[in-house]
Amino acid sequence: MRLSRRGSILIVALASLMGLLGQTGALAVSPGTFVGTGTFAPGLLTSLCQAQTSVTFDSAVLEYVSTSPPTVSVTSQVHFEGVSYGCETTLSGSGHGTLSGGLAGSVGYVRIGNLATLSGSINGGAVFAGACILVPTTVDPVTSAAWYCVWVTD
Repeated sequence: MRLSRRGSILIVALASLMGLLGQTGALAVSPGTFVGTGTFAPGLLTSLCQAQTSVTFDSAVLEYVSTSPPTVSVTSQVHFEGVSYGCETTLSGSGHGTLSGGLAGSVGYVRIGNLATLSGSINGGAVFAGACILVPTTVDPVTSAAWYCVWVTD
């Protein structure tokens, strides 16, 4: 899987939005970003659509900014544990799960190739905009990937 031009533009736009909205005195929003690794089980295949009974992510770096109360966290770890809504391939899929650790919430994802958009809630705020880039570290099946995610909650 490779990152499309549209995916690159979306990530740059979200990162820019996150920077603008996270400034002191801006709207009451909470932007964040995390980088880490995750797994898919039984794994994403190119030619066969199958439900993923386990989708996980563990952050190596987490940055979260809250305006209520004003806090910045750059050291907390976060864990995502989820499953597919239905069958997934390397080309597309969707699912949902829960966050624990430095963040709490219920998050859904819709993935086209290696770009996933996020929905749900993080630390009590609804996800206003969010996206992740996945870079597979195994292929056919994709059982592990590096993740880079950015989001803004209300």
